[in-house]
Amino acid sequence: LGSPNPVQNNFFQSALRNSLNIRYFINQPEWLLSLGAIIIGTENELILKSRFINPEKLNKLNFQFQFPYIDLCLRDLHK
Repeated sequence: LGSPNPVQNNFFQSALRNSLNIRYFINQPEWLLSLGAIIIGTENELILKSRFINPEKLNKLNFQFQFPYIDLCLRDLHK
């Protein structure tokens, strides 16, 4: 399920770091992410590719999302 307010990955990463109080972050090279995907037994595509999902049908039905914004969602996850 998507969000009515999707964000780009760089914004998501920033919001996630803020919610975890991580001040400094070093971007990881693709080969390291691919190695990590192998170690945890998943496809590196899940880490490296993005999907733009817009819940158009739910919006037309006036569906009320519990967390329409990423910061609200992350705040709830870290309670």
